[in-house]
Amino acid sequence: MKVVLGSDWRVDCRCAIPLSVSAGVAWGQMRHFPSFVTHDPMHVAVRSLPGSNDRSEYALIHRLGPFRFERIGRLLAWTDGLGYAFSDLSRRGPRVGFPHVFIYRLEPCDERSCTFVLRVRGRWTLTWIPRPVVQAWLACMVWLSARCIRAAFEPLTQGRTANERV
Repeated sequence: MKVVLGSDWRVDCRCAIPLSVSAGVAWGQMRHFPSFVTHDPMHVAVRSLPGSNDRSEYALIHRLGPFRFERIGRLLAWTDGLGYAFSDLSRRGPRVGFPHVFIYRLEPCDERSCTFVLRVRGRWTLTWIPRPVVQAWLACMVWLSARCIRAAFEPLTQGRTANERV
C-alpha cells in the first residue's frame, strides 16, 4: 500500500490486492458497478440521478459513523474485463469536500489468479488538519477498503482446495 500526500495536498493512494481467482471471475463481480462500489466502507448505495439517461451520473450515498450524506459522481472510464474509474464529488462543487477519483483495475497474473489494483487520486481540501493526521486517515481508509474488497472475493475461492489457491 502506498499513500502520497503532496506538498500541494494532492492525494495518490494505491493498493494491490492479490486474488486467487482469475481476472474473468473477478470481473464477474466487479462489473456490477452499483453493488461492487459499496464494498468501500464509506459507500452505502449508488442511485441514478434524475435526468441521467445513460446512467453515467449517479448519487453516491456515504456513511461516516452515524452520519449519512450524498455525494455525486460520474463513471469516467470502463474497460470490459479490466476495470473502471469513477468520481466522488461534493454536491457543493468540484473544489470542496475532498474531490477524488477511484480507479479499480484488474491485472491478470495467470489463469487462476489476478491482482486487484485500487487507486484513489484527488485533492485534500481540509488543509487545516495536520498532514500526519490526513495521511493516517487516508491510509486507514485505503486499508479498510482493501480489506472489504478482499472479503468480497473470498466466497469465490471457497470451492477450491488448498493446492489450487495461489
